[in-house]
Amino acid sequence: MGKSAGIFKKLKKVGNLIGKGASWVNKNIIKPLNPVIDTALDFVPGGSAIKTAKNFVTKGLDYLGDNVYNTQTNQRIGDTVRYGADVLLDTQRAPKDRKYNFGNYMDDSDDDSSDEPPRKTYNNPFGQPIN
Repeated sequence: MGKSAGIFKKLKKVGNLIGKGASWVNKNIIKPLNPVIDTALDFVPGGSAIKTAKNFVTKGLDYLGDNVYNTQTNQRIGDTVRYGADVLLDTQRAPKDRKYNFGNYMDDSDDDSSDEPPRKTYNNPFGQPIN
């Protein structure tokens, strides 16, 4: 009988470890990715129910992280995840509204005129000619 108490202590320790890890993931990964997750859930059948459950769970993990586990946000990881989420959402914006330009692979045009080097323009150093 004395050995079962040790098992419960180990289970409690594992539970605390999982709870602290889940709270950390919530603060540093899920919260910055919320716009991408919500946009993706709009296209899933039953996405509104999943979104409601996600919001309920993240609020619970926020409470646990602040009051029980004292998890801290890692600013560098959060900024990296936010940048990645912004790049993902940027692919869904109109070409003129995009923030990031990663080359011509995002361009849908089929013309091969981009293979030519740009033409040099000549500016007259003496100003406009007199007529």
